[in-house]
This record gives sequence, C-alpha cells and structure tokens, in this order.
Amino acid sequence: MTTSSMNVIEGRCLANGTLYALPDVPLSHSPTTLEVAAMVDKGRAGSSSHSLLAEVGDQRSLADASAGFALVRSAAGEALASFAGDWRPVAVFGDYDADGICSSAAMATALAWLRMGFTFDSVSDPALRLRQANVFACVPERIDGYGLSVAAVRRLHAAGFEDVVCVDNGTSAVGALEWALQAGMRVVVVDHHPADDAALAYWAKKGGGSLRIANPMVPGEWREALRPETSGSHVCAAMMVHAVSCEAASRLGMDHADLPWTACLAGFASVTDMMPVVGVNRLAVRNLLAKVQTDEAPPAVRALAAAALVKRQVETDVGIAMVPSPAPADLFDIPLGADFVGFDAGPKVNACGRMGQASTALSFMLSGEDESLAGLETIDGLNEARKGLEGFARDQALAGYAACADAAGPELMSVRLRDVAAMPAPDRAAFIAGSVTTARVDDTRACFVLVPGVICVSATEGADGGVVGLVASRVSRDSGLVSIAMNLAPANASGSFTASASGRVPEGSDALGFGLDTGILLSRVAQRGGGGGGGHAAAFGLSIPLSSGDALANLARIREFAVECALAIASEAAASPSFDDVIFSVDAGRPVDLLAADAEDAGALTRAVVEAGPYGHEMRAPLVGIPLPPSGLVALGKSGTFEVRHQDGRRPIKMVGFANSFRGGLQAEWTGPGREELGRGGVIAVGTLVNSFYGRANKSRWRGPTPEFLLEALVRTRS
Repeated sequence: MTTSSMNVIEGRCLANGTLYALPDVPLSHSPTTLEVAAMVDKGRAGSSSHSLLAEVGDQRSLADASAGFALVRSAAGEALASFAGDWRPVAVFGDYDADGICSSAAMATALAWLRMGFTFDSVSDPALRLRQANVFACVPERIDGYGLSVAAVRRLHAAGFEDVVCVDNGTSAVGALEWALQAGMRVVVVDHHPADDAALAYWAKKGGGSLRIANPMVPGEWREALRPETSGSHVCAAMMVHAVSCEAASRLGMDHADLPWTACLAGFASVTDMMPVVGVNRLAVRNLLAKVQTDEAPPAVRALAAAALVKRQVETDVGIAMVPSPAPADLFDIPLGADFVGFDAGPKVNACGRMGQASTALSFMLSGEDESLAGLETIDGLNEARKGLEGFARDQALAGYAACADAAGPELMSVRLRDVAAMPAPDRAAFIAGSVTTARVDDTRACFVLVPGVICVSATEGADGGVVGLVASRVSRDSGLVSIAMNLAPANASGSFTASASGRVPEGSDALGFGLDTGILLSRVAQRGGGGGGGHAAAFGLSIPLSSGDALANLARIREFAVECALAIASEAAASPSFDDVIFSVDAGRPVDLLAADAEDAGALTRAVVEAGPYGHEMRAPLVGIPLPPSGLVALGKSGTFEVRHQDGRRPIKMVGFANSFRGGLQAEWTGPGREELGRGGVIAVGTLVNSFYGRANKSRWRGPTPEFLLEALVRTRS
C-alpha cells in the first residue's frame, strides 16, 4: 500500500501487536481546531465522557464564567462579604498540599482586597498588606493531620480569632465545627471534597447561623451553579475560592475582574490537584497559561514560570526576567504548557508539605517580587530533599509490581477493569480472589499485592505520608491501575500499627471512565476495617490499621484489603450508568483520532491540536497517525529519537519517546525488517503531537511550537 491510498481500516503494530483502527479518510489540509475536535470525537466513538468538540466550540473565557459566579447569591458569599466588611481579624485555615496552599493564598489576598480595594498592592509586599487588612493565613503541617480539628479551632480561638474561613477542608470536620459554634465563632467553609453521610446530615441541620459552606459536593446554590460550568466534573478548592470571592465582590459593589490572583491560582491548583481539565477548569488553565508572565499572576508563580523557561532554554520577547508581557493571542503563542504546572512548578509547591514545611510554601505563594526568587531557591531545596526520600520507596514499589505482574502472567495482565465489571457477580468475586498475586522483600515488612485489571497495593518502610502519594502516582502511571502506596510505620505509643496510604487513579483508566468516586469508595472499605480516608476520584488518602508488625501478618491483611478494594471498585463499575456504553462501544483496537494526509501537514495539525488544549483527565490529546515518507529516517543518537526528513528541505518532524516504547529504539534487533519498511514508506507513525523545546540550546526566541511527535507505535498498513 502507498501513502497516497488512505482507505486503511486497521494496521498491525510493528513492535507489540497492538491493533489501531485508522480513519477511512485523511484529515483535510490545514485543518481547523473544530475539524480536529470533530475527528477526535468520531474516533473515540463514545469511549470518553467528554466531547472535545463541545469544549473547543465553547469560546468563553474564564472572565465570562466569573461573571456568572458574581451573580450567584449564596449564604457563603453573603458571609464572606460580611467578613470583609467588618474588619475583625479573620483567619484563613488551609491544607498542606498545593491546592490548599493556593486556596489559602487566594482567599487571604481576596479578603484583603475586598477590605482595602485599590489600595491593596498584591505585588510589592503582599504579606504586609494582609497584616494591614487584618487577614491572617495559616496551614497545618502534615504531622498535625489533615483538616480542621478541635485542637486547631482551640488555637485559633485562643489567638483571638472569631471569624475563620476554611479552604480545601472543613466539610467533614463535624466535631471541630461544633466546638467553634459553641464558642460563638463564625466559620465559612470553602471546599470541594465529597461529604460523607454524617457531614451531609450535619450541614442540612446546622448549615445556618454562624456556619456557612460553599461546596459543590453539598446540596446548595453552588452545586447548582457549578454543575453546568463543569460538565459534571470536580473543581479544585482554589476554583471555589475564586467563585465565592467573585460573589462577595459583587455583593460589596466591587468589580470581581479586579480580584488579585484568584483566577490564576484556580488554574494552577486545577492541574496540581488532578482535576479533569474540562469545563470551567479548562478555562482556568488556559487563563493561567495566557497570563503566567503578566502581573495578573502572583510573583511566586511568575518566578516558577521564569525558572521553567530557563530550564527549557527558551527566551521570550521580554527575556526570562519577571517583567509583565502582553497576553499571547492563543495557546500556540505560549511557550509553557499545562505540564509546566503538573511536572515542574506543582511538585515544588507540594514538596514543602511533604517535607513538613507547608508554611514555607504558603509564605512563598504570598511573597512579593523582591522575595519570590529567594523563596523559589528554598522550595527548590526542599524538592530535591523530597526526591531523595522518594527514590528508594518508588524503586521498591515498581520492583514489587513487576514481580506480581510476572507471577500473574501475560493473560491475566491483559485483563481490564471493564472485563472484570462485565462478569456476573459470583464470577467477579471468584476471579478477583483467584487472580490476586503477592510479592515480598526478604527480611523486611515490605510487600506488594496485585489484582490484575483493577488495583495494585505497595507497602514499604520509610515512605512516610509525604511521599507515598508520589509512589502511588508513579505505580499507577506504569501499571495503568488504581494504585495505593502505604508506609509501614513502627508501632505508635499505644503499641498499635497503622499504615498511612495514598491512592492514585491514572488518566484514561476505566475507573475514571465509569465516573467512580474512588476516594470515597475506598475510604469506606478502610472504615470497615477500623481505618479511614477520603479524597477525589483521582487522588485520595487512606489509613489502615494492621494487627501487628509481623511481615507475614501484614501481607495477609494488606492482601485482604486489596481484594476488598478490588471488589468494591469492580462492583461499583458494574453498577455505573455508563458501563454499558463503555463496555460495548470500544473496538478491540485503539482508534487513531486523526490521520494527516502527509508529514507536511504536521505543522498545521500541530497548531490545531495546540489551540484545542490544554488536556487532562478524560480529555486526552488526540492520537494522531502520520504516514512516513520513504527514505526520510535519520537516527538522532542514544535517546532513541529520530527525525523524518523531507528531501526537499521542508521542516522535519522529530519523533520522541521511541526508546521508551520500544526498547533499544532504532538500534534494537527487531527493527531490522521495520527499518526496511520505513525506508520504503507505507508505515504510519501513531502518537501525539505536542509543543517542542528541543533544539533551543542557543536560547532562541519563541516562534511557536515545533512539530514534535510522542511516538506510541509504528503501524504497517494493510493493503
């Protein structure tokens, strides 16, 4: 078959046997963003719960959505406006993760601005302005435990605070809220965490008087206001801070568009807290990327962006200094993507809380231009220390997963959650019980449990609560499964053992596709065994009591817990309203969303793809097929990258990620026949188009993204 004949229905991967369904008709020359989105939706054939075409066709800005927030009339917004109006000391109480830090900084500066108006200067010395406005922000350290506690409320009350705003926590802190109520304190909770039955009942009864809540997971005005804005997805706490602050500004006759920082911090936290980048979340991330180099972003965020530009060796039109620049026209003109937050800036902020110094991160986020660079150096140091602690536990967990996968065998490892969910209930339980595999590390308590297609649990020593989430994230990414990482702590003062754990659900997993609230679901499993937990659909925390410090006893209990979790996940998936749609509408092969007519169109296709972004959970970047021209293959060294070069001198396409997908890259033995076919043509590269920063060692100015291809497979077309 030649590259000019594109009536291919499916191809065969040259390396791993994966089948890809290719479109009958190639994409038109120089496609528009809407054409790309329409092709993506067609290719996915219902396998995603979100329409990309609906998202990119929505031409609103975050400012448009914020204007709607300003019109909401909620009890929480009324209380926040009251707090701003009476100038009594007000405490903002947050959480130690990146969303909690962003939420605390956003709420503190919003309250100060609501009190001081145009005299509030959010650039030179924000901390001073907060003190002048009688606003004080604080966050607990990880050792203090998550959320508002009775002890924390007592300390705030003793310090003279009668008004408190809880951000990114407080919804389920029934005991602490009741103590505050009895002490005559006023509390506003601005949160996004799901509420358990006890908390829902409490807010239904006590959600008045001096207690107010703004949480889309609790019945009320904000649930109704945010449902159409988020396409049914979750929002982060910083987004809720922005929304309620817009309402409070409107109530006070102020222009919500002048709120400092809240909009940018909502975008920052949406990425770090693993929110689906759809609906208003997507608008917030686009807004952040457009304004990250302007004075509408906090100096700390601008410092993080400047460091990322230096790391990528990219020089913008204003250089790499923190100087405001005009907002780019569209995402194609922005040298930083959402990965800047997710993989660079966000982990640095999170590292402070993981290392027991969340207050350092809060001080950094509230720093002015003069202090932000010094603060960046401090959190960089904490992040490096965090990497050292994480490394051993991560490597041990990955080795344990590999051992369990080898024991399970390739047939069981090909099973997916949707396959398990499709089984009748008795067969499902029997499969889970019969397929579970375990592994141990000799002479340690470390152990690993795998239920193929559903969940992986790793338990190691020394991976304290600050790093287990990172370990779970890495294992989930490598395994594609819901993953839980535990820290096997020594006995506490009472002689009992408790494992602290974090769980992660990877992008594109069936659990997310089924819309499972995994954090709530598995916290109920933990509660049945005397533990607890909670969190989001994609990230959550757990605690699991263990019977003893004995290694074999630990393994037995953790195996039992993993089986219980797997049963809960698979049963909930089977009961999901979207289950039938997902299970019966996905082809055996993965669809390629787009097929460029030839490699020359890759530049135009890149622009359309970039303009449609950013992407996140359940709205993944399009999988693209590009026919490779004959004799256009040039290897680029040890990294496994290569270029497809045109003989007439047109811009080449750089293929990256090849060595990761195919061990040895182009130098591996299996590539012999493949290289011959690549030389002849008739081969389609399947992968994802992204922005490129390669080849910028001379700090060349940003000219828009270079076509770069994250290669997933090479497909030989069938004639």
